[in-house]
Amino acid sequence: MFLAVSAGLVVALALGPPLVTAPLAQQLRITELGHFTENRGWNEARLAPTYQTVVTATVIPSGTPTLVLAEQGGVRQSVWHLPMSVAPHVYVYLRHFQPQGR
Repeated sequence: MFLAVSAGLVVALALGPPLVTAPLAQQLRITELGHFTENRGWNEARLAPTYQTVVTATVIPSGTPTLVLAEQGGVRQSVWHLPMSVAPHVYVYLRHFQPQGR
């Protein structure tokens, strides 16, 4: 299943081998798609400034065996599952870039 995000980025979901029997399987849901650019300056950890594109999606079921991919121009990249107590089903993809004129 592919869902368009913005700027040509796509979030794709593929399920690996089932770890449970079919009656216990959940229906796949992809919601809360997000896409933004982040500009971070120097910080206390002395990390240099970075510019990155961030793509987020809520995918249920999350965790193993769910695999989420971001695709642009036929190139696929893994999207990380970043469970937090307030958002346990969030997946995130970060792509660093150099803005023009820098």
